[in-house]
Amino acid sequence: MNSVSGLLIAEAIAFTELDSTQIILQNWKGAKSKRAALITALGSIHELPDYVRIEIGQALEEINFRNQMIATREQRAFGHIGKFHLAYQMHWMTSAPAVNELLALRIIAESGANFWERYYSAEAFAKALGVAPATKVSGGKLLKAKRSYGNVHVKRHMLNAVKAWIMTTPVTHPLKQRNLQYRERAGFNRSIAATANKIAQALWYMGKRGEFYQPRT
Repeated sequence: MNSVSGLLIAEAIAFTELDSTQIILQNWKGAKSKRAALITALGSIHELPDYVRIEIGQALEEINFRNQMIATREQRAFGHIGKFHLAYQMHWMTSAPAVNELLALRIIAESGANFWERYYSAEAFAKALGVAPATKVSGGKLLKAKRSYGNVHVKRHMLNAVKAWIMTTPVTHPLKQRNLQYRERAGFNRSIAATANKIAQALWYMGKRGEFYQPRT
Protein backbone atom coordinates (compact mmCIF):
# COMPACT_ATOMS: atom_id res chain seq x y z
CA MET A 1 0.00 0.00 0.00
CA ASN A 2 2.85 2.41 0.75
CA SER A 3 3.92 2.95 -2.84
CA VAL A 4 3.04 5.58 -5.42
CA SER A 5 0.39 3.41 -7.06
CA GLY A 6 -0.81 1.91 -3.78
CA LEU A 7 -1.44 5.29 -2.17
CA LEU A 8 -3.23 6.65 -5.23
CA ILE A 9 -5.45 3.58 -5.51
CA ALA A 10 -6.26 3.63 -1.78
CA GLU A 11 -7.13 7.33 -1.94
CA ALA A 12 -9.40 6.70 -4.95
CA ILE A 13 -11.19 3.88 -3.13
CA ALA A 14 -11.67 5.92 0.03
CA PHE A 15 -12.57 9.31 -1.38
CA THR A 16 -14.07 8.87 -4.88
CA GLU A 17 -16.94 7.04 -6.51
CA LEU A 18 -14.91 5.69 -9.44
CA ASP A 19 -15.28 2.04 -10.42
CA SER A 20 -12.42 -0.48 -10.39
CA THR A 21 -11.52 -0.01 -14.04
CA GLN A 22 -11.28 3.77 -13.75
CA ILE A 23 -9.25 3.58 -10.55
CA ILE A 24 -6.65 1.23 -12.04
CA LEU A 25 -6.42 2.98 -15.41
CA GLN A 26 -5.91 6.38 -13.75
CA ASN A 27 -3.67 5.42 -10.84
CA TRP A 28 -1.71 2.24 -11.57
CA LYS A 29 1.90 3.17 -12.46
CA GLY A 30 3.24 -0.36 -12.86
CA ALA A 31 3.21 -2.84 -15.73
CA LYS A 32 0.23 -2.57 -18.05
CA SER A 33 -0.01 -6.36 -18.17
CA LYS A 34 -1.14 -6.38 -14.52
CA ARG A 35 -4.04 -4.00 -14.99
CA ALA A 36 -6.66 -6.66 -15.77
CA ALA A 37 -5.72 -8.76 -12.73
CA LEU A 38 -5.85 -5.70 -10.46
CA ILE A 39 -9.26 -4.66 -11.77
CA THR A 40 -10.55 -8.15 -11.06
CA ALA A 41 -8.96 -8.18 -7.60
CA LEU A 42 -10.61 -4.87 -6.66
CA GLY A 43 -14.03 -6.18 -7.65
CA SER A 44 -17.02 -3.89 -7.33
CA ILE A 45 -15.94 -0.76 -5.45
CA HIS A 46 -19.53 0.48 -5.20
CA GLU A 47 -20.40 -2.51 -3.01
CA LEU A 48 -17.85 -1.62 -0.32
CA PRO A 49 -19.50 -0.70 3.00
CA ASP A 50 -18.83 2.80 4.30
CA TYR A 51 -16.83 1.58 7.30
CA VAL A 52 -14.26 0.00 4.95
CA ARG A 53 -13.72 3.32 3.19
CA ILE A 54 -13.38 5.04 6.58
CA GLU A 55 -10.76 2.50 7.70
CA ILE A 56 -8.81 2.93 4.46
CA GLY A 57 -8.88 6.70 4.97
CA GLN A 58 -7.57 6.31 8.53
CA ALA A 59 -4.81 3.99 7.32
CA LEU A 60 -3.82 6.58 4.71
CA GLU A 61 -3.58 9.26 7.38
CA GLU A 62 -1.27 7.03 9.43
CA ILE A 63 0.90 6.22 6.42
CA ASN A 64 1.17 9.87 5.39
CA PHE A 65 2.07 10.85 8.96
CA ARG A 66 4.83 8.23 9.12
CA ASN A 67 6.12 9.17 5.67
CA GLN A 68 6.36 12.78 6.82
CA MET A 69 8.30 11.68 9.90
CA ILE A 70 10.69 9.73 7.67
CA ALA A 71 11.16 12.73 5.36
CA THR A 72 11.87 14.99 8.34
CA ARG A 73 14.44 12.60 9.78
CA GLU A 74 16.06 12.19 6.35
CA GLN A 75 16.52 15.95 6.12
CA ARG A 76 17.97 15.96 9.63
CA ALA A 77 20.42 13.24 8.59
CA PHE A 78 21.39 15.14 5.44
CA GLY A 79 22.18 18.11 7.66
CA HIS A 80 25.06 16.11 9.13
CA ILE A 81 26.82 16.02 5.74
CA GLY A 82 27.80 19.68 6.00
CA LYS A 83 28.13 19.67 9.78
CA PHE A 84 30.80 16.96 9.72
CA HIS A 85 32.36 17.94 6.36
CA LEU A 86 31.31 14.75 4.59
CA ALA A 87 30.37 16.23 1.20
CA TYR A 88 33.39 14.87 -0.68
CA GLN A 89 33.10 11.47 0.98
CA MET A 90 29.42 11.33 0.02
CA HIS A 91 30.47 12.15 -3.53
CA TRP A 92 32.84 9.22 -3.95
CA MET A 93 30.83 6.75 -1.87
CA THR A 94 27.67 7.37 -3.91
CA SER A 95 29.58 6.70 -7.11
CA ALA A 96 29.36 3.01 -6.14
CA PRO A 97 26.33 1.05 -7.37
CA ALA A 98 23.26 1.07 -5.08
CA VAL A 99 24.87 3.49 -2.60
CA ASN A 100 22.78 6.61 -2.04
CA GLU A 101 23.43 9.33 0.54
CA LEU A 102 21.27 7.68 3.20
CA LEU A 103 23.08 4.35 2.88
CA ALA A 104 26.45 6.13 2.87
CA LEU A 105 25.49 7.99 6.06
CA ARG A 106 24.31 4.73 7.65
CA ILE A 107 27.65 3.07 6.88
CA ILE A 108 29.59 6.02 8.27
CA ALA A 109 27.42 6.17 11.40
CA GLU A 110 27.90 2.46 12.12
CA SER A 111 31.47 1.93 10.88
CA GLY A 112 33.13 5.34 11.08
CA ALA A 113 34.04 7.84 8.37
CA ASN A 114 37.48 6.22 8.13
CA PHE A 115 36.18 2.65 7.85
CA TRP A 116 39.00 1.64 5.48
CA GLU A 117 41.43 2.36 8.33
CA ARG A 118 39.34 0.69 11.05
CA TYR A 119 39.08 -2.62 9.18
CA TYR A 120 42.25 -4.36 8.05
CA SER A 121 40.82 -5.73 4.79
CA ALA A 122 37.88 -5.40 2.42
CA GLU A 123 36.68 -8.84 3.50
CA ALA A 124 36.70 -7.79 7.17
CA PHE A 125 34.72 -4.66 6.31
CA ALA A 126 32.12 -6.67 4.36
CA LYS A 127 31.85 -9.06 7.31
CA ALA A 128 31.30 -6.14 9.70
CA LEU A 129 28.45 -4.92 7.49
CA GLY A 130 26.90 -8.38 7.56
CA VAL A 131 27.19 -9.08 3.83
CA ALA A 132 30.11 -11.52 3.86
CA PRO A 133 29.39 -15.08 2.67
CA ALA A 134 28.24 -17.37 5.48
CA THR A 135 28.98 -20.56 3.59
CA LYS A 136 32.06 -22.23 2.14
CA VAL A 137 31.69 -23.94 -1.24
CA SER A 138 34.33 -25.81 -3.21
CA GLY A 139 33.76 -27.51 -6.54
CA GLY A 140 30.05 -26.84 -6.27
CA LYS A 141 29.88 -28.75 -2.97
CA LEU A 142 28.80 -27.12 0.29
CA LEU A 143 31.59 -27.66 2.80
CA LYS A 144 30.46 -25.48 5.69
CA ALA A 145 27.45 -23.36 6.57
CA LYS A 146 27.22 -20.98 9.48
CA ARG A 147 25.18 -18.08 10.72
CA SER A 148 25.92 -14.71 9.14
CA TYR A 149 27.13 -12.01 11.57
CA GLY A 150 27.58 -8.28 11.23
CA ASN A 151 25.63 -5.07 11.72
CA VAL A 152 21.99 -6.01 11.08
CA HIS A 153 20.91 -2.38 10.51
CA VAL A 154 23.46 -1.76 7.75
CA LYS A 155 22.85 -5.21 6.28
CA ARG A 156 19.09 -4.64 5.95
CA HIS A 157 19.59 -1.16 4.50
CA MET A 158 22.23 -2.36 2.05
CA LEU A 159 20.34 -5.43 0.83
CA ASN A 160 17.23 -3.32 0.19
CA ALA A 161 19.32 -0.76 -1.69
CA VAL A 162 20.89 -3.49 -3.84
CA LYS A 163 17.46 -4.98 -4.65
CA ALA A 164 16.20 -1.58 -5.79
CA TRP A 165 19.37 -1.00 -7.82
CA ILE A 166 19.14 -4.39 -9.53
CA MET A 167 15.53 -3.76 -10.56
CA THR A 168 16.27 -0.33 -12.09
CA THR A 169 19.71 -0.80 -13.65
CA PRO A 170 20.23 -1.82 -17.31
CA VAL A 171 21.60 -5.31 -17.90
CA THR A 172 24.60 -3.75 -19.63
CA HIS A 173 26.13 -2.78 -16.27
CA PRO A 174 28.98 -5.22 -15.50
CA LEU A 175 27.96 -5.75 -11.88
CA LYS A 176 24.36 -6.51 -12.84
CA GLN A 177 25.59 -9.00 -15.41
CA ARG A 178 27.55 -10.78 -12.69
CA ASN A 179 24.50 -10.70 -10.46
CA LEU A 180 22.32 -12.31 -13.14
CA GLN A 181 24.91 -14.99 -13.84
CA TYR A 182 25.20 -15.89 -10.17
CA ARG A 183 21.41 -15.79 -9.75
CA GLU A 184 21.04 -18.63 -12.24
CA ARG A 185 23.13 -20.87 -9.98
CA ALA A 186 22.28 -19.66 -6.49
CA GLY A 187 18.90 -17.91 -6.62
CA PHE A 188 17.77 -14.33 -6.10
CA ASN A 189 18.51 -13.79 -2.40
CA ARG A 190 22.05 -15.16 -2.54
CA SER A 191 22.81 -13.16 -5.66
CA ILE A 192 21.67 -9.97 -3.88
CA ALA A 193 23.89 -10.79 -0.89
CA ALA A 194 26.84 -11.53 -3.19
CA THR A 195 26.36 -8.21 -5.00
CA ALA A 196 26.16 -6.36 -1.68
CA ASN A 197 29.42 -8.06 -0.69
CA LYS A 198 31.10 -6.82 -3.88
CA ILE A 199 29.88 -3.28 -3.26
CA ALA A 200 31.06 -3.30 0.36
CA GLN A 201 34.52 -4.46 -0.68
CA ALA A 202 34.59 -1.85 -3.45
CA LEU A 203 33.83 0.88 -0.90
CA TRP A 204 36.73 -0.25 1.27
CA TYR A 205 39.15 -0.16 -1.67
CA MET A 206 37.79 3.22 -2.80
CA GLY A 207 38.50 4.68 0.64
CA LYS A 208 41.90 3.01 0.84
CA ARG A 209 43.01 4.23 -2.58
CA GLY A 210 41.16 7.55 -2.57
CA GLU A 211 39.36 6.89 -5.82
CA PHE A 212 35.86 6.81 -7.26
CA TYR A 213 34.09 3.62 -8.32
CA GLN A 214 35.49 1.96 -11.42
CA PRO A 215 33.29 -0.87 -12.78
CA ARG A 216 35.11 -3.96 -13.92
CA THR A 217 34.58 -4.81 -17.56
